[in-house]
Amino acid sequence: MKNYIGNCSQIIDWPSVLYSVQNSKPAYQGPRHKKGQDLPGIAEISSSWEKAGYKLLSEGGTIGWDMCVPEDNFDRKIVDQFADYVNVDPLSCWVSVIHQGCHAPWHWDTQDNEQELRKMGNIERFHCHMEDTFPGHVLIVENDLFYNAKQGDVYKWPDRNAWHAGSNCGQRPKYIFNFFGKSRT
Repeated sequence: MKNYIGNCSQIIDWPSVLYSVQNSKPAYQGPRHKKGQDLPGIAEISSSWEKAGYKLLSEGGTIGWDMCVPEDNFDRKIVDQFADYVNVDPLSCWVSVIHQGCHAPWHWDTQDNEQELRKMGNIERFHCHMEDTFPGHVLIVENDLFYNAKQGDVYKWPDRNAWHAGSNCGQRPKYIFNFFGKSRT
């Protein structure tokens, strides 16, 4: 079930964050982890993509997205402002950019430090719509579809490792702010 937290547009200047991301080189192109890497979840995710016939952009397919990170692509103060808004100490955050005709098929976000994260107990996960949803911009988290969201809408996920997918069958890039961390309460 969707867990709407609120709208943070009065706190975070999303147009300036978008401008910064749009005018910087992405940190890297996702997915970061690929078939054969020894990380939890990678074998399961890559196998399911392969069985479905998906291919990475680098292989002539449509799986791919830009990953933008604090300090390289946007101001670190955005992370702190968002952390204060959701009352959670940040462990990780990034902006994912899915370009037209591309997608991120069903997966969960494996991390380089997955083993350490699993020892930390409950970690809270959120996303924020950086702009009003444009036609063709789709985000699915478990059984919930996020479409027609407003700039600044914040949602809490049921789990950090929730299965999700994103697609862009629209006319312009799709931007989502992703964040997870430990509750301050």
